[in-house]
Amino acid sequence: MLLVFGRKQESSDKETGPLEHPKPPLPAENGRFRQVTDVAFDPAGNAFISDGYINSRVAKVDRNGNW
Repeated sequence: MLLVFGRKQESSDKETGPLEHPKPPLPAENGRFRQVTDVAFDPAGNAFISDGYINSRVAKVDRNGNW
């Protein structure tokens, strides 16, 4: 394991339950992912993280974890 950007809720977590979709949606927060949908990598080692349901963005992180 080289980098961790967050983790999915697990059954032992107190707040585990179905993900909610508040209306209106929660505002985007820099440095925080909300319901990541996928991760892709390019040949240079950059990671592209699609954070699509609430933040509606694609975050790019280099091989060292820098935004």
